[in-house]
Amino acid sequence: MTASNPILVPLALLLSLIAARPCCADDAAGLRARGLTVTEHEGAVTALSGPFQGLGEEGVTAITGLTALTSLNLNGATGMITDAFLARLVAVGTLRDLVFNGADFSDAGVRQLAGLPHLRSLTLFHPSRGRSDFTGAGIAALAALPDFERLTVAGGTVGDAALVAIASLPRLRELRLWHNLETVDGLRHLAGLQLRTLTLGQRLPGREATPPSLCDAALAAIAGIASLEELSLQQAHLTFEALAGLKQLPKLKRLTASQIDLPAADVDRLRMALPGVAIAWTVMSGQDAATQREKMKLEH
Repeated sequence: MTASNPILVPLALLLSLIAARPCCADDAAGLRARGLTVTEHEGAVTALSGPFQGLGEEGVTAITGLTALTSLNLNGATGMITDAFLARLVAVGTLRDLVFNGADFSDAGVRQLAGLPHLRSLTLFHPSRGRSDFTGAGIAALAALPDFERLTVAGGTVGDAALVAIASLPRLRELRLWHNLETVDGLRHLAGLQLRTLTLGQRLPGREATPPSLCDAALAAIAGIASLEELSLQQAHLTFEALAGLKQLPKLKRLTASQIDLPAADVDRLRMALPGVAIAWTVMSGQDAATQREKMKLEH
């Protein structure tokens, strides 16, 4: 039997420790120097937020090499948060919460996120605006993730294809949608979900006027989500009769209204019609309601 090399054994051990390390001080300092806000726990980087611009190749490499990162919130610009970046991000298998503002990826890119086994929430602000290869259909791939339960899509040029994809997410519990291009028909797909919380705003007004998505007919679809506990509505003209239909929701505990055009007397009637629901409602002035109808093109 030959004696062990006294130099090689410690070196091998050192290399294994380096490979297994969750992070080092240089990682955190370098990421802070690139403009990111860094959260650490026991010496490991667990959360990052800030601008994508300025990261460069070294910054991206540092992020994708982190082994304890659970939360990532990035603001991007055109051509930055791309399919190629998402492909590299999948290497961070610990990620649970993702927020992207101003991404530039395709449906194929979003499908890659199904490779993050612990992903539980995804927030997309102004995603891939104007890109014909991003319809939101790629979101359906997240149905395979066992912990995925929260989704936000806001300010996008995606429509009903995204709603069909969202409706296929079996474990989704919280959904927030506003200023996209969905229609009432698209919103009807949500009735089959087991949501606990829903925030629903108005569709994005385009150059050509289209019917409002959040309207009385949409409320009829929402009333079919029997699991709903909290509902927030934004930027719409709704009637008392349609809102009173929410009494069909057996678990509804809270209703929040922001910029909803409804007379004060009808708000009072609604409180009586939904006695078990805490209602947070700020009544709009006539001028504010008129301004919103014009801005959001709600007359159609």
